[in-house]
Amino acid sequence: MIRFKYKAYFVLFGLSVLVIMIALICLHRQQVNKDISLPSSVSISPQTSSKVDVTTIKKEVVLESKNIVPRDMPDPLFDELINRTVTEQILEGSYQIHGTVFEPKSDAMLNSLFTELETVDSLEEFQQTLQNMYFSKLPAAGITVTLQCGSLAAKVVTDADGKYNFIGLPNGRYTLSTKKKCEKQLAIAKRSTELESDSKMDLNLRDDFVTVKGRITDVYGRPIAGAIVTGTKAPFSTPEGSGPLYPDSISAISKSDGSYELSGFIPPSFYLVSRYLLTGWTNVDGFYVDVDVKADGVTTGKNNILRVPLVTEERLNQAHRFLNAYNQVAKRSGEKVLQVKQDFSYPLPSSRNNMITISDIIPKPKPN
Repeated sequence: MIRFKYKAYFVLFGLSVLVIMIALICLHRQQVNKDISLPSSVSISPQTSSKVDVTTIKKEVVLESKNIVPRDMPDPLFDELINRTVTEQILEGSYQIHGTVFEPKSDAMLNSLFTELETVDSLEEFQQTLQNMYFSKLPAAGITVTLQCGSLAAKVVTDADGKYNFIGLPNGRYTLSTKKKCEKQLAIAKRSTELESDSKMDLNLRDDFVTVKGRITDVYGRPIAGAIVTGTKAPFSTPEGSGPLYPDSISAISKSDGSYELSGFIPPSFYLVSRYLLTGWTNVDGFYVDVDVKADGVTTGKNNILRVPLVTEERLNQAHRFLNAYNQVAKRSGEKVLQVKQDFSYPLPSSRNNMITISDIIPKPKPN
């Protein structure tokens, strides 16, 4: 009887100790939840600043106790900045990518340039005016720049001088992009780099992209649907910076009527087009596009790929106006007047605005 009484005491004592331990654990968890709350200093939206410091974010979020793994963390900061899990958002970077975003060259700016060129007194002044006006750039303020590296993404807005800055970045391959709605079409800029040190990357917005369109038919003029049509910049392309600016090749599938459109090519400048008009040929990178076709049982083949100059009506008009301005100055100063060629290594295509239309392509049967 006495032994049973002592056993009961021991059981009650054990239960009391267990209750006390559970209460202490609950208090400890409440204190931990207070310790891991995100400070208000990191609640600033990256949309309101031209700088994002990923290192600062890392320092604010790292927990003092390494044994504590947060299950639920506040989302607002990371929804806009980094689309990854909490543990993957803690970065150990020390590099930065910075630069300036520039406005696209507008028609008004080019018209002003040509008007000014027509009024100068000498070819030396003509050259100086061309360099000063054409190569000048206007910064794009208030433009959102997006940074991506795998599933990591961040955004900043350019300041009044068009500048942006991403800091606290680890090694990796990063892609920068931005866009702006303009009168002609959506202006975009895109660049990539392999980040191993601090990098300066300017972004030049463009709204003059070219579309090449046409039809794929058989030898009887019947449309070929479902053909893979690929346009590749030629003779080759040398992208600006350490990564491709825009795709070297663009593909499309021909429709039921055999039609296709390849959109997004960068046209050569009016200066390069004027040289083509004067010489009749060029080997400048990306001046042409090679159009290749593959379909069931047929192909254009290496020897029949169609090469087309990326010269649009818009660029052609600009080149003619540039040459006319040059010749006006040349006449006034007693210099030689330039003559436009009539024959070209590759004929100029039919175009309207920034749309090039090429002749029907008739692929040949694949060799057995």
